[in-house]
Amino acid sequence: SDGGSGGMGGAGGNGSPAGEGGGPGAAGNAGGAGSAGVGGSGLISITANFGGGIFYSSGCVVNLTNCTMNSNSAEVDSGGGEYYSDGCRTTLDRCSFGDNSAGVDGGAQAFGASCAATINRGTYLDNTADGDGGGLYFWFNCDVDVNDTTFTNNEASSIGTSRGGAIYAGGVFDESSQLFVNGGNIRLRKSKFEGNSAAFGGGLYWYGQDA
Repeated sequence: SDGGSGGMGGAGGNGSPAGEGGGPGAAGNAGGAGSAGVGGSGLISITANFGGGIFYSSGCVVNLTNCTMNSNSAEVDSGGGEYYSDGCRTTLDRCSFGDNSAGVDGGAQAFGASCAATINRGTYLDNTADGDGGGLYFWFNCDVDVNDTTFTNNEASSIGTSRGGAIYAGGVFDESSQLFVNGGNIRLRKSKFEGNSAAFGGGLYWYGQDA
């Protein structure tokens, strides 16, 4: 008599995008082919506070290589993909950020005061912030080095007030002097900005005393 059908294939991995289903199980002796595996469901990281994907505490030192952060959300605060607290230092090589969103600032990444970031050969695509910095948000006194990186279709979406569709680093308002104080540095080399949007500075918003 015919052997039994093969077992079900393994389920696909939980990821974004979803993992593919496993292959069919082996058929029994002269039996029918096993059924195909079940496709995996997508997994999206969502937080109500800071850092939809990852939150780093003050003074952190981070090195990321060949990373992908997609479809993360900080629903009511900043840093859709990542949030770096004050005084952090990070180097990112060949990392991509896509479809991340923030309820306030930094659709892909938000950095607190006195942070340093070196970004090499990165990709920022379709990230959004309801406040400032659709792709990247730096507060003040930050040192920023961006090389061979593309920013495409990122958006700071608040009508009439948003700043920095791709990158924002506008400093902080000082009540005593009634001025925006920045104190930061930015270096952009061989990078491309295309299709980014904001009320002010669709590509880059960089403003304040000592900027």
